[in-house]
Amino acid sequence: MEMPSKLKFSFFETSNRKTFSFYIPLKNERIGNIQFELIKNMNGQHLSNANIITRIMGSFLEVRPKFGSAPFLKLMHMANLDLFVMWDTGIKTKYNIPIYYITNYSKWY
Repeated sequence: MEMPSKLKFSFFETSNRKTFSFYIPLKNERIGNIQFELIKNMNGQHLSNANIITRIMGSFLEVRPKFGSAPFLKLMHMANLDLFVMWDTGIKTKYNIPIYYITNYSKWY
């Protein structure tokens, strides 16, 4: 059974709202020189850059419909163009990067 479009959008909106505050400590980070183990204070929590990124992606992967990671990576890319590289199936295919699903959302296919 296909999920109604309004409900799908609701999942995206909720995930995006939950992750908004996580982008703030990453605003000056760049893909070429990010220190993943650098600890930042986020509302009293001490989190590494790697942990912040993991929490952003984890929030999106909680969305149950089978969207895969591409839509979320695009949202992350728009939030910080210099940090998050946009990869989708078309880009992976063009660069001959193998496509496989090993993350939590794979069970929903």
